[in-house]
Amino acid sequence: MTVARNEDVELPVFVAAGGDRQLVFAHGLQGLGERALAGNAPLVDAGWSVACFDQRGHGDATPIYDGTDYDADAMGADLWAVADAMGWDRCWVGGGSMGAATSYRAALLHPERVEGLIQVCPALWTEAHPAVWLFDLISNQLRDDGIDGLIALWTKFMTEVGATPEQLAFLEDLRLHDPKSLECALRNVPRWIFANAVADFASFDFPVVVVCWDGDHIHPLDRGRATAAAANVDPIEVDFAKVQADPLFVASVVADELRSR
Repeated sequence: MTVARNEDVELPVFVAAGGDRQLVFAHGLQGLGERALAGNAPLVDAGWSVACFDQRGHGDATPIYDGTDYDADAMGADLWAVADAMGWDRCWVGGGSMGAATSYRAALLHPERVEGLIQVCPALWTEAHPAVWLFDLISNQLRDDGIDGLIALWTKFMTEVGATPEQLAFLEDLRLHDPKSLECALRNVPRWIFANAVADFASFDFPVVVVCWDGDHIHPLDRGRATAAAANVDPIEVDFAKVQADPLFVASVVADELRSR
């Protein structure tokens, strides 16, 4: 396995080589690189080489116990550490939720290296996230009752919003994280605020693709629309039920969009 390094942080990299077009894709909060790679199979089938990785504090990456180390710019630099490990000077970058935020910061750090930017359900807030209280509740559950308690809480919440048994099965992946590192992420990442996001996206001179949907309490549709508007592109608005039902659906939509680019 390839391991990328950004100073003292190690990041396991999962790669599928499908062709000459290259993408570093970052998973969301509580996610895993291996799962993200599996979800991007349609892009690989469409001729992309895709590198996903365990973001810092997740999976087998270096655990993070100090909230200041869950820094969006440092995590943006992590994407370029992955690109460097792959030998990619220029490539597409992207991600979902937290990964959308870290890939946006990667693009801002080194726009000269970016061929294009993919934002899936972007978690880009210019003011405090209204659901911070929920993430604090989840963090407290993890602190007090461990991973079992966290899984129980997420199972209850996801069942209430209509999750399928297949989706609930993915919650077992939470056991692959360092609990204290994950608790630290849950307390700090949702507090990211990007006051200059609108101006930043307006400054980008490379293609930007934004995929978003309605009905998601954590990733409201208006955040995706606002990100697309800032980049002066039309958002790709998809059916949340299809996103929930098919883990390959979003990547299929992105692959279709990028065939002409």
